[in-house]
Amino acid sequence: MLEVQGVERQFSGRGGDPVTALAGIDLGIAEHEIVALIGASGCGKSTLLRILSGLDKPTGGAVSLDGRSITGPTPEIGMIFQDPRLMPWLSVRENIRVAVLHLDKPEQERRITQALDRVGLQHAGGLWPRELSGGMAQRVAIARALVRRPTILLMDEPFSALDAFTTASLQDHMLEIWDEERFTLVLVTHDLEEAVFLADRIVVMKPGPGRVTSEMRVDLPRPRDRNSETVLQLKRRLAERL
Repeated sequence: MLEVQGVERQFSGRGGDPVTALAGIDLGIAEHEIVALIGASGCGKSTLLRILSGLDKPTGGAVSLDGRSITGPTPEIGMIFQDPRLMPWLSVRENIRVAVLHLDKPEQERRITQALDRVGLQHAGGLWPRELSGGMAQRVAIARALVRRPTILLMDEPFSALDAFTTASLQDHMLEIWDEERFTLVLVTHDLEEAVFLADRIVVMKPGPGRVTSEMRVDLPRPRDRNSETVLQLKRRLAERL
């Protein structure tokens, strides 16, 4: 279980005065759960995600995974950003390899091939980032995160820069991967439909300072119909909480 206990994060503002980005965040995320973090810009969603990943440290409180403190990046937690962040001088295959350089070469090859297969890019390993569409590039980023076999996957608005058709396709594919791998998934999004379509639970945050104001469970079986009346009703209920 991923546990967030009393997490605070302050930054230095103008004149050196502290600015509180997050205050008193308490959150528990169960094994295999999909949780969406949603809220207005500036409420600290991405800051919280970076703290969960170990890329940033809280100025108060703590994050733990199965009772062990998270104080820095760990192979158990993978991170996918809005921008795929691919290295243009490396092929698709080599972009994925950078995540498993600690393994011996045969294991690297086996995992890279498996990761490419997972995201439907079996024949794209030799391509360069400049040859990829936006959706393909994000699939490579997903493969790079999955190749280390994390138990928790964090996603910071990974589909927001893509067109609606590509977004829907990647959402569906992400759920298929999650169903096979059964990792825990924490997603930051501005998209109400995405939150309702993907999540088991939606955590609503508000700014000034960033804090959790409510939670909403999505007790709908999968696969879900984006255009169903139930989904539309949940979107309306969620909008009222923002």
